[in-house]
Amino acid sequence: MQLIGKHRLDSIQGISDEVDLWVAAWVTEVSHAAWKEPNAISTAFPRVKSVDQVMFIFLVCGKEFPQIKLKIKFGMDKAMISEVIHK
Repeated sequence: MQLIGKHRLDSIQGISDEVDLWVAAWVTEVSHAAWKEPNAISTAFPRVKSVDQVMFIFLVCGKEFPQIKLKIKFGMDKAMISEVIHK
């Protein structure tokens, strides 16, 4: 899956080693994903919050903040980081 908007992750890089490791693994997972439907995302990331059928919120390190908002175009194999939310 093509991951668009990775530059938005710069705002949380360096917060901690744990966050950096989680983000790197998340980017790799999303980039190599072949999700065809919303349920596949919750299987891969059980803590993901589904806003609707195309928008998902990932809790970095399983904590409340920071969060990554990801919009997915399933038929096009594209995912866009629309926002990174911190406290």
